[in-house]
Formats: sequence, C-alpha cells, structure tokens
Amino acid sequence: MNKRLFNILCIAFTVLSLVCCKKEENNTTSKYFSGYFDIDTPRFLNPGDVMVFTPKDIATLEVQSGDEKLPVSYCVSNSATSKTDTLINSKGEVVLNKLEITAPDEIGRYKVTLRAGATGYTAAYVECEYDVVMPGWNEGASLTNFEIEEDQEILIDERDLSSYLVTLVGDTYWMRTNLQWDGLGKPCYEDEASGPVFGRYYTHSEAMAACPDGWCLPSEEDWVGLAENFINGAEPYSDIPGMAGILMENIYFNDIVLWEFWPSVTISNTAHFSAIPTGRASVVEGDYSFYDFGSYAMFWTSDMNGDNAGVRYINVKNPDLYYAEVNAEDNAFSVRCIRKVDGE
Repeated sequence: MNKRLFNILCIAFTVLSLVCCKKEENNTTSKYFSGYFDIDTPRFLNPGDVMVFTPKDIATLEVQSGDEKLPVSYCVSNSATSKTDTLINSKGEVVLNKLEITAPDEIGRYKVTLRAGATGYTAAYVECEYDVVMPGWNEGASLTNFEIEEDQEILIDERDLSSYLVTLVGDTYWMRTNLQWDGLGKPCYEDEASGPVFGRYYTHSEAMAACPDGWCLPSEEDWVGLAENFINGAEPYSDIPGMAGILMENIYFNDIVLWEFWPSVTISNTAHFSAIPTGRASVVEGDYSFYDFGSYAMFWTSDMNGDNAGVRYINVKNPDLYYAEVNAEDNAFSVRCIRKVDGE
C-alpha cells in the first residue's frame, strides 16, 4: 500500500504525567520524565526559510529528586545537515541563546529532533517533520505527475499574478488547481508556504468574494452539469455515484502519493479536474483547525440554505461525489472557480 501523506506529522514520544518504574534483575529502577515538551516547527517551509528557537521556548521539563531539582539538558538535531546542537548542557547551563535552522534549498521532507536528558533518567525526545515546498506543477515543483497537454490553458490572476491550470468541461471553464488568492482565507496549517501549493481554505462568504474578475464560485447546478458530461442520472443535492475517480488525479507531493490506492476507486481524472485531498478546516472564533488532509477533497458551492451552504466532496475510499450542507462560517474548504464559455 502506498504511503499516506501526513499520517504522522509530529510524533511525541514523551508522556504526560507518566510514572513507570520497571524493575530490573539487579533491582535498579528506570526513571522517566513526566511533563510535556515540544519543538514547534511549521509543517511547510519555502527553501531558505529560517526557524529560530531559544532555550525558554522548549526547556519546560523539571526533574525533582527529593529536595533537589536536577538540571535537564537539551539538544536539537536536524536531518537536513546531520548536525546536533546543544542548547543547554548537562549542568543546566545555556550553551546557545538562539538556535537558527535554515530550510534546505531542495524540496523534500526533513526532521528536527529535540532530546532532553537528566542524570539517572531515560532520555526523552520529540520528532517533528516539515516539508520544504515549491509551487508549480511537475518538474521542480512539489506537486508532480500532472497530465498536462501542450495546449494546456493557464489562467493568470491579475491581482497577484498567480497561475492556475484550467480545464474546459462542456460549456464551462473550471480551475484545475485550488484557488490561492491570499486576500482572504487561510493556508494549510496557517503556514504561508503551503498556499501556492495547495490553495487556501475559505469560509463561504470568503469563497463568494475570492474568485478572480470574470470567474465565480460554482453553484450546485454547475456541479451537476459537470457530472452530466460523464455520468448518467446526476441529480442536484444528491450523491453522484462513480464520479470521484473521474475528478481525482494520481498527483504526488514531494514524491509521496496524495490519493492512496483503494480498490473501490478507479482514478482516471477523465474530467481533468485534478482534485487533491486537502481536507477541511474548522473555524471557531477565528481559530482554524485542519482535518482530513490526505483523505478528503471538499469544495464549496454557491448555494445557501439559511446559515448553511452546499459542499461537494470526495473521499479516498469511496467512488461517489457526495453532497452536504454545513454551517457557512464555521467551516473552510477549498475553492474551484468557474467561467462560462459565453461569459454568463
């Protein structure tokens, strides 16, 4: 089975308030840290971006032995350079007041490891992975394996000069890549480097206002019209059987397949829609939480029903194009804009 993207982005091997003493044959006791510590790395970075860490950001563990507080040492290693830097030594002395880690020039996945140690205690560590990304398609870009013809149409958004692949289905032009205009919405995990790669996540009101001049958010009627070019019997506000694979393309992100293989779904991308599984965001009082990356591709429609708006979505495991209505402002999804051939 192909690897899944982001099945684990950040692995924490320390434990919260864990007391676990294992008796050895010589009656010695293995001691483990209690508490929590972390190293906060972005999920996505551009080549040359710099991450800065200080001891107070990550030196949060305390070890008490009787009435004595033991010093805790911290070091950070970077897989991009195979280098390890000590922030605080075994005496509890600060060695580096500031640690800077520069993202490599080469796209790919890298790991930063933070280790903590104290005399008589089993070392603890956390590992966080980040991806160095590059926008565009195929050679030199993070997203590869697009099937692009020589006469592929390209839309240039005059607001920011962003480029979008475009496909014509019936009488409608559809964006083949997710909208990334940064005047509204949020990028994945709020890391700005991800916006030009995966597009942004918009609430419904933002989606209605975000498309370039002459383009608009597709209605439910437009989505059904798209499906009717490939599937008989597509109905508005209903799930459309067998449509998912027609919208999916076997695209890779930094050499990792985005749509994992499932026997129930045959990926053909007959519509040249090139959907990718960017998931969704939940919005609570302006705070964004991101879910389902690698599993779902979810797109707003322009249709409203009270406080709810229509959503068309597909799932990695299922062959159908689904319909749902969700709260318009508590959710944020990807956007594909459309333009009618006759301009209407």
